[in-house]
Formats: sequence, C-alpha cells, structure tokens
Amino acid sequence: AQLIAEAQRRLPQADFLVADGRALPFAEHSFDLVTSFYSLNACPKRGWRTMLDEMLRVLSPGGVGLVNVDAELNALE
Repeated sequence: AQLIAEAQRRLPQADFLVADGRALPFAEHSFDLVTSFYSLNACPKRGWRTMLDEMLRVLSPGGVGLVNVDAELNALE
C-alpha cells in the first residue's frame, strides 16, 4: 500500500490498482498492451496458467503481451 501511495503522489494523473492476477477486474479485450514483469515469479508455477489466461482475456485482438520471468529463480523449483 505504501508503494502505491508513493506512485500516486508522484503521478497524480494516473490510476493505480492492486488486483489478483488470477482474476483481473477488467472486461475482455480492455487493453492494447499487457505487461507482466516478474509478477509470475511471485506465485507458484501451478498458478501461472491462470494468470496468463487472464492476461490474454483482457488483451485486445492484435494487442501486445509482454511477459518477463526470472528463469534462474524458477530453475530452483
């Protein structure tokens, strides 16, 4: 919550939201760009498919999805 408050202070014109990546609170095809930087690393691999499915659900047809994971960290699982 503290980091979100700081981001809002620095960028008052932007909207910030904390949400569960397995159930995003957006309609289908809401975004032309969906990014995930290390978010998957924060959940067990068995939950990755659900998160990726949600990202695809909110991505517009022809949109761009960009996902980054720490492969070295996940090699330990």
